[in-house]
Amino acid sequence: MPTYVSPLLSGLGAPRILRWVWAGSRVDDTATQRRKLMQVNVAAGMMIFIILVFNLVYTAIGNTGLMQSGWAQLPFAALTPLIWHLNAKGRREWARWLLFVLAMAGCLAVIAGGQGTHGLAHTYFLLYAVMAACFFPTKSWRSVLTLSTVNFLIFLALQLYGWPAHYTVYNLEPQVLAVLRVVLQSGCVLVVLGVVVLSETVAERNEFQLRELAMTDLLTSLPNRRAFSQALVNEVARSLRHGRPLSLAVMDLDHFKRINDNYGHSAGDEALRHTAKVLRTHARCEDLVARIGGEEFALLMPETGADQAMEVAERMRSAVMAQALSERAGGESITISLGLATVPPGMDGEQALHTADRALYEAKRGGRNRVVAAAM
Repeated sequence: MPTYVSPLLSGLGAPRILRWVWAGSRVDDTATQRRKLMQVNVAAGMMIFIILVFNLVYTAIGNTGLMQSGWAQLPFAALTPLIWHLNAKGRREWARWLLFVLAMAGCLAVIAGGQGTHGLAHTYFLLYAVMAACFFPTKSWRSVLTLSTVNFLIFLALQLYGWPAHYTVYNLEPQVLAVLRVVLQSGCVLVVLGVVVLSETVAERNEFQLRELAMTDLLTSLPNRRAFSQALVNEVARSLRHGRPLSLAVMDLDHFKRINDNYGHSAGDEALRHTAKVLRTHARCEDLVARIGGEEFALLMPETGADQAMEVAERMRSAVMAQALSERAGGESITISLGLATVPPGMDGEQALHTADRALYEAKRGGRNRVVAAAM
């Protein structure tokens, strides 16, 4: 069972059905490694699908030579699940090589089994020559060079010298032969399209995840200081443009060091997660709660004047004090101190944050567990 499942597939509710797509993926994989792994697994599935479809087409046509060429591919389709097995066991390089070996051997089986080069099946070797660079990582450039060269040389030899088909293939009507060639070429396009589309989809999703990760505090799952700073700049600009009020609060856990000293850093982490959950629960939908420092949080309140901001801040303070920590973290109630600032026109985000910090300092000096609004 893979240790990583694409959030895209999870969103579609399909991780159990398409678990094979991520066979062998690990939590510590980079986005590129996961994408390369996915490409191999998906290509293996597509290879089985295309072989089965071609066999149905050949059977429908009813030509002996075509049916023989299709049957010649079936053993290679039966061996394809070994690719997923190798990936699941962590033998990724072997899995990549097996994918190409089976694909190349299957294509040769089609040609030697009855189709020859009459149906243009040998053009698949050009596809394999190009796709090698997609499936292997950069460090495996020797494998890429070897496979690309071998596949191109096979294509060149078959293109120049040909391979005779079964005599029944030559009896195909021109229209049927044309359709056959279109189907074969469509198979090439389908492979490329399937791998590229899935690869780009996963790459885009991974990019989104990395961007979210860069903006998220891992301990509390709240936005981090970078995300808060960016939101603050945007809200200050919007407030100035539309003439709407904007307030922010900076919050700090009172006596946080005592929790760490008495119960350990794991208890401190739990206190931070607990506080984050309470703040997120009691924030309004338009507010932004973020963790901007060790035990420091911030609250951005768009469309909020001084009086309303004070009400929100007091509600936050009371909510945190009302919910005790778990026994593992001491089982005590914790409190927070808040510094509140309403942003006047012309003040930038950094100045507003500094103003709220000064108010927080006053709240700490005044006895903690209180809200102090900065004098503007």
